[in-house]
Amino acid sequence: GILSTGSDGHVYKLIGYTKKPNDHELYDLTNDPWEVSNLWNVSAYSSIQANLTATMNDMKTAPVVSLSGPSGDITGDVALFSWTASQSSSIECRLDTASYQVCGSGTSGSILLTGLEPGAHTFDLRGVDPDNNVSATQTKSFNVLDEEDKTPPAAPTFTQTPLNPSGADVTFAFTAEEGATLSCSLDGSDPATCTSPISYTGLAAGDHTFSVFATDLSGNVGPAATYAWTVASAFVNPPTITQKPTNPTTSSSATFSFTGGPEAVGFRCSLDGAAFTDCTSPKTYTGLLKGAHTFKVRAVDANGNESSDTTWTWTIKRG
Repeated sequence: GILSTGSDGHVYKLIGYTKKPNDHELYDLTNDPWEVSNLWNVSAYSSIQANLTATMNDMKTAPVVSLSGPSGDITGDVALFSWTASQSSSIECRLDTASYQVCGSGTSGSILLTGLEPGAHTFDLRGVDPDNNVSATQTKSFNVLDEEDKTPPAAPTFTQTPLNPSGADVTFAFTAEEGATLSCSLDGSDPATCTSPISYTGLAAGDHTFSVFATDLSGNVGPAATYAWTVASAFVNPPTITQKPTNPTTSSSATFSFTGGPEAVGFRCSLDGAAFTDCTSPKTYTGLLKGAHTFKVRAVDANGNESSDTTWTWTIKRG
């Protein structure tokens, strides 16, 4: 309660008040600590009336708060606000239409908003004193700019390309930035949306160029990855080795098995740089010395055209 001394020398205590200035009761603590009297309009107590009126007016005065911080257009997803209050207060704030939450206390402080979405926002702040008097609301309006992604994606990376020279049927495989749309072009044709892998069949003999580029989710177009090669007029697919010695090995003998494409009618083999000679699968070598060895095989079509070499290198160690 509030203590005050009247003109009669008695000490009085204010025991209650409402928003109406004349609804009050006082305890006369001098005569009877437990007596409750309505003394508000008694002239003998004019001095205590003045004291209590001033005290009650102070109690009814709401805090004055100020707010500083960003307004207008801002970049980034954070905003820092500072506030002051004329008296110690509980500070309540909200962003846009959210409910008020306690976000500080005392006579000054700061509030950092993070993770702001692009667009217009309103930040409201108010102070509440210990007697629940609420200040006027302070407001800051600002707009978070949508910072457009202007960085183009990198060129796709080839994970599979045809041999050079190749046959009439080829396949390309490639990877690119996650979520990007891929566009492919063969020999300067208009780019078309594509996926990996992509195959072309029946290509004419001669030089060809394939390109692929990525467009990211923001619409940025990246540079193209390009591969140039030649389709041979008489292409022979290189053979596939299906059996070979382990590497390393202690065996002085080695056996190779291999297969060719449908155009292959024969094979030619070479060991350790020797001249190629006709051979069949399997091909076995014996009495090999310790050390490194290299086997090569190429396929031959009915017209005597040879494929590129398929190679295997291994080492014979002491047993």
